[in-house]
Amino acid sequence: MSIFSSLTIRLLLAGALLSSCSHPSATTNPADTSKSEAPIATSNRMSRADSLNGIPGHHFGEPFSAFPGLVLTPGQGAPGTKRYAYPTDRPEAGWFGKHKKEVEYVFYTFRDGKFIAFQAIAFGPGRQALQQEAAFLFGPGERSGLGTHWAGDKAQAFYSLRNLPTGAAELLDVVSVEDADAQAAIDASRLKQENAEK
Repeated sequence: MSIFSSLTIRLLLAGALLSSCSHPSATTNPADTSKSEAPIATSNRMSRADSLNGIPGHHFGEPFSAFPGLVLTPGQGAPGTKRYAYPTDRPEAGWFGKHKKEVEYVFYTFRDGKFIAFQAIAFGPGRQALQQEAAFLFGPGERSGLGTHWAGDKAQAFYSLRNLPTGAAELLDVVSVEDADAQAAIDASRLKQENAEK
């Protein structure tokens, strides 16, 4: 499935980009890592990812102006995108704002001024809180070797356990299918042009 492969590539790139993300209390304690499990997944043909089409309170395609207080984050995201976060002194509304101490890293990605992707990263005890929220938001998903995946026609979500340079982390990524398809077409066109030039 081309969307899944595009999402997988994006997640791998995001993991590489996160190596610059530091977390002072992160540890690589193997005992702590073994306690964590991804959200329970069972076979499920219908995904709640489409009913949200983003995250609670924000739908994909909303303009940047619908997110007052966001600040640009350092580092480079996917080409043509900008990644933002709420500052610590002004957390976002909703569950992620209330759980800022447990899930410190929450990012909103925009392309051409429109909301296209969301990412939350949790370390230590925050991992369990993020697992529970993912299961609450999306229900059961499809388990794979990379984590748990919720596929929809408008949105997809992916939950994964990663060993980042700053410690064991769990990531929740929610992406716009429309944007992922458009980016996959751009990438395919670029590769075709590069191959034609050889």
